[in-house]
Amino acid sequence: LFFLSCAEFKEKAITHIKTLIQNFLMQVKRFALQELDQLKNEFDQIITELKKVPETPEELAAMKKYLERVFDTVKNRNKKMQSANDRFAFLEEYQFEVTNEEFQYRYQIRQMPQKITVMMEETERTLSVERIRMIRELRRNQTKLETESVSLNETVASFTSKFTDLEMTVEAVDQVNEINTKLLQLKAEQEKFNQHEKLFEFEQVTCKPLSK
Repeated sequence: LFFLSCAEFKEKAITHIKTLIQNFLMQVKRFALQELDQLKNEFDQIITELKKVPETPEELAAMKKYLERVFDTVKNRNKKMQSANDRFAFLEEYQFEVTNEEFQYRYQIRQMPQKITVMMEETERTLSVERIRMIRELRRNQTKLETESVSLNETVASFTSKFTDLEMTVEAVDQVNEINTKLLQLKAEQEKFNQHEKLFEFEQVTCKPLSK
């Protein structure tokens, strides 16, 4: 009777240990899949951002900084990837079941760093093209600004010689307001263009007619 009890105890102990091992391996698998999910979310977000094409110098500068952040965090993603791989290797060593879907999912995530690298290279080329386009647009806008500023100076000169009679005060006030509105607009454009020059790391140029 005692022998049977020992045998039964041994069998229960083995079953209990197997259950503990299974639960532990299941936890290892859960952690590995969680790391893959985190990587997928991060990769998906990076891909979404890299697909964007900047339309303004501000967006171009922001995209350049984003590329730097992606590059600087490569080691963190590699570390997380290695951790997931180590967990799956541990599961394989104990022949713990991994479904075909989970295997394909893991394979998909492992391919994404290379995809990101290719996309980053493409994005850098796109940014170079967009930078040239924006610089040309900036120069055209600056030329237009100078032309409009010269025209405004001529309007002011004409105004000074025209409105000398007090009876024309009402008309003069209206035109003064128009001139002031246009002047503020041109100065706002000048400030914006200077900001763009700063983003392009150019020396900031002041429109001479506006500085008078």
